[in-house]
Amino acid sequence: MGAIFISYAREDFDAARTLKSALDAVGLPVWFDLDRLGPGDTFKVKIQDYVERCSLFLPLLSRNTEARTEGFFRREWNYALDRDKGIDQRLPFIIPIAIDDNLKLKTLPRRFRDIEITKLPGGRPSAEFVEQLKRAGGRQ
Repeated sequence: MGAIFISYAREDFDAARTLKSALDAVGLPVWFDLDRLGPGDTFKVKIQDYVERCSLFLPLLSRNTEARTEGFFRREWNYALDRDKGIDQRLPFIIPIAIDDNLKLKTLPRRFRDIEITKLPGGRPSAEFVEQLKRAGGRQ
C-alpha cells in the first residue's frame, strides 16, 4: 500500500531495476513486479490492484515503448490513467520518465503529454528527482 509503481517494457528491465535500486537505497517503497509476483499469481489482477493502491505511478518511456504497439505496460498505463481521473490534477500521481536520450514521443497517451516528462537516462535518478518523489509520495 502506498508504494511507488514502476511501469516498464520488458526490454527496459535494466533501467527499471536501476531506478528501483536507487529508490530502495533512499528508503522509498517501490512495488516491482519481479519482487511481488509469484508462481500461480493472477498477475493482471494483482498488477491492477497495485496500480489502484500505489502512491505514485512512474511509466518508463523509451524507444522500446515507442516501437511496441502492444505490451502489458500499455495496460498498466491505462489502469493508471483511469485512476488519475479521480485524483486532483494539482497533485502528482503519474510521473512519466524518459530513459533514452533524444526520444521522439509520438505514441503517448494524451494525459502523459500534459505532464512534465522527467529525463533520467538509463533510469538513474538525480538527487533532485528523489527529493521530488519523497515530497510527492507523502500523501495517500
